[in-house]
Amino acid sequence: MANNHRNTEIVRLAYRLMAQGASWLIVVVSLLHLFMFLYWHAPGWQWPLIVVAGTLSLLGTTRPETPLGIFLFAHLLVFALLANSLIQLTRIYGSTAGYHYLLLLALPMIVLSGRLSEFSKWLLFMLLLPVLMILDQTPPDTQLLSTLPAALIPMTKIVNISTLALAMTGLSRHYFHIVTDQQKNLLQLAHKDALTGLLNRRRLLEVIEQTLLQANRYEQPVSFILCDLDHFKMINDRHGHNVGDEVLRHASQILHNCIRETDSVGRWGGEEFLIILPQTRLSVAVTLAERIAQTLAKQPAVQNPRPVTVTMTLGVASYRKGELFEATVARADDALYAGKANGRNRVVVEDNLAGNHTEATEADCTIENRTSTQEPI
Repeated sequence: MANNHRNTEIVRLAYRLMAQGASWLIVVVSLLHLFMFLYWHAPGWQWPLIVVAGTLSLLGTTRPETPLGIFLFAHLLVFALLANSLIQLTRIYGSTAGYHYLLLLALPMIVLSGRLSEFSKWLLFMLLLPVLMILDQTPPDTQLLSTLPAALIPMTKIVNISTLALAMTGLSRHYFHIVTDQQKNLLQLAHKDALTGLLNRRRLLEVIEQTLLQANRYEQPVSFILCDLDHFKMINDRHGHNVGDEVLRHASQILHNCIRETDSVGRWGGEEFLIILPQTRLSVAVTLAERIAQTLAKQPAVQNPRPVTVTMTLGVASYRKGELFEATVARADDALYAGKANGRNRVVVEDNLAGNHTEATEADCTIENRTSTQEPI
């Protein structure tokens, strides 16, 4: 039995897409050979015609929704038609025409199958190898070739070798895209918080390191906003954890909508969020924090069935050159808890721990007013 990690949904889908592409390649190449045979009145034209008819009739079975049994039957039938045609054409035109080279296309289909065990793959390879060796020694029908144009065999060999090269290149490209797409998905899973879709703490730490490195090099200001939802435990206790999750997602969307494309926001832990603002002075960060607080307070998070409105307390601090980022975040944290102690739903700045929340003077950043769909960096 194949290993489970080699027989996943992704592997099966990739294999079927590869089979679909291979089927179209078989159709196109077979039509090309059919045209050459008919043009030069050469024998064997019926074999590519059989392959085209069989492949087209079974092409629909390569779709992902096709049951496995039907797909495997059609897959083996197409291979049997193709293999028989290639053997018959090799017997007519000999190994010089290169038809037996195309049997090598079976190797990647065998190797990349997620349902075959390693033993089965090696067994099929050992069965295919002697067939290729025998066909490679097959002489042409010299009496027949004497009646055909001299250019037919060289042209046929060029087409067959080109087909093999094109198929191998296409297969490599296909799996390269699969690998890069999966790498991108894995990076997103590693960098994003599963519930909110914002950056997770690990990724935030990486962004902080990069941001402060650039800030120290070019002497640029950097500000941080630490945000905490007010009475979040009470929301969970009163309305349930499902509503609590919706509140977190709602707050996350507002935070994402409020920041610039050059800023970063992530879930720092629990109901806490951290916003990183490169090239941003403290006064600008305060304005943004006020806009976030106003937007969240006036937009209900969920209807349960009555509206559930939440507020947020925010602490703002600015990075001081040469210090560890923990010191900056600690000052933002002190400002945040000073705001909690003074009534919540307010913005407090590191140098003014008694400061109160003030109304925003700029346009809000609700989902409806969002003009950019850029993902947070």
